[in-house]
Amino acid sequence: MDVDAENTNPTTIAVTGMTCGSCARTVERRLRRVPGVTTAAVDLELGVAIVSGTAAPSSLIAAIEAAGYGASRERECDQRTR
Repeated sequence: MDVDAENTNPTTIAVTGMTCGSCARTVERRLRRVPGVTTAAVDLELGVAIVSGTAAPSSLIAAIEAAGYGASRERECDQRTR
């Protein structure tokens, strides 16, 4: 199955309110349930989620907020991720 590379560029979402590994795992699980998500990884220390797939950023943010955390779209070249 060919996947359009344009639709699989990683999306970085800033996540607030996570205090432990369990929080990060909860966010990852919620993101993986969003239709169109192929991978989701959360970095607790940086407070970001990196998601690949075709899901709209607004859907990703909604999933994180539904889990009880804050979320906003990160810029692609955020200084913290260097």
